[in-house]
Amino acid sequence: MDTAPALRLAALFSARRVELMARYGNRMQTHQLRAMNAILACRTGALGHVLWRCPEPCSETRITPRSCGHRSYPLCQNHTTTEWLEHQRDKLLPVDYFMVTFTCQQNYARWRRLSRTPSARPCSVPHRRPSKALAPANSRPNSASARCCTRTTDA
Repeated sequence: MDTAPALRLAALFSARRVELMARYGNRMQTHQLRAMNAILACRTGALGHVLWRCPEPCSETRITPRSCGHRSYPLCQNHTTTEWLEHQRDKLLPVDYFMVTFTCQQNYARWRRLSRTPSARPCSVPHRRPSKALAPANSRPNSASARCCTRTTDA
């Protein structure tokens, strides 16, 4: 069974950038252009390199290009999304969940929007992100360089 190679967003942008800019360039917003440029530079060496050194016994040295870390690029933010999803799953109770939607009269909705009581503002509770100290020690990606090598300096 043949499987098609995975198409990366950066490869798509680099292959079709000229056409994309010709067709949508005048309508693209600044943040969209910044995202596209960050994705194109990701893991190419344009953003610098990181030097990894393995302590004894293997003493291997490896240089890897930096990633862009842009929130719109799944290749760079997959680990962050996965950690967030795991954190949300940990909060769930072991019960079935259902979503109930209802509408209310316009007068009541306006009163609720204008009300200053905390019960009228369900989003008033600040969300705290878990501290990095609570992250599991094995949260680094399981790649060859992450198994035994430690990051020493920026190359």
